[in-house]
Amino acid sequence: MSDDFIGINVSGLKEVTEHLEKIPTEGFGAGVEVANEYIVDFERAYPPRVPHGEGNPYHWTSEKQRKAFFATDGFGGGIPYTRKQTLSRGWKTIGSGKDQIVVNEVPYAQYVKDFKQQIGHMYDGWDIIATDVMERMEQIVRKFDAGLSNWLKKMGMTK
Repeated sequence: MSDDFIGINVSGLKEVTEHLEKIPTEGFGAGVEVANEYIVDFERAYPPRVPHGEGNPYHWTSEKQRKAFFATDGFGGGIPYTRKQTLSRGWKTIGSGKDQIVVNEVPYAQYVKDFKQQIGHMYDGWDIIATDVMERMEQIVRKFDAGLSNWLKKMGMTK
């Protein structure tokens, strides 16, 4: 290992993993599905629209991006852009049970809500999904627990 290696030491992971492995697959899946619906719900919220103009110019990632935006009539969305809630409606779950995931297949979602986020969206108040999830982790765990608890009740395993 080189001297410039950066690592993370996580304690208690073995115990957490052992605990999770004791949950029946179907119950785990029920928890995942409830937690994912919560994620889809909060990801549908847009930050307030930020007006841009002389006193508040848009922050372009590059001059090339700015020129492309104007040359393509706002990347096809029109200038000025009017929100159509396409990104919001793009959030959904695919799969089921423990294999279910949250996705947004809108082509530009990665430039607004993921690690390819353009600097202008960051300045305008858009968080990436990883930040949203981390900020709400406590509530996500509660939703998972609620889904698992409901499944256990349904199966007659608890009162």
